[in-house]
Amino acid sequence: MTELQKRCQELLPVIQAGAEGKKLERLYLDKWKDLGEIACFNFMARDTYRIKPEPQYRPYTPEEALKQGGREIVRKTNRWKTPFYVGTDRIVVPDFLCTTSHSFSDLLEKFVFSDDGSPCGVRID
Repeated sequence: MTELQKRCQELLPVIQAGAEGKKLERLYLDKWKDLGEIACFNFMARDTYRIKPEPQYRPYTPEEALKQGGREIVRKTNRWKTPFYVGTDRIVVPDFLCTTSHSFSDLLEKFVFSDDGSPCGVRID
């Protein structure tokens, strides 16, 4: 395999991710920088690219969830807006026909906040 083939195979996942709309970064002066809307790939070996890591979140603790009081949530699947209520180990979500109980992990996995679309959890940096 030639050096060009190796380099193409190395860059292919990054280029594919860019084609799918994912954000890309380039290592520049020991810091990762966004490529932005106009990207210029360089096939030279000294240039390093990556798919920008997605932010990671963990579920709220009951105390953290209580601080979100008054905010409404929406289901990721159907975008129905609803308030939520915090219990000691679960949240309660009133739906149209019934009231459901969810774990804090469910809150993060299945809902986002209706006002800004942010995840229902704490960002891990």
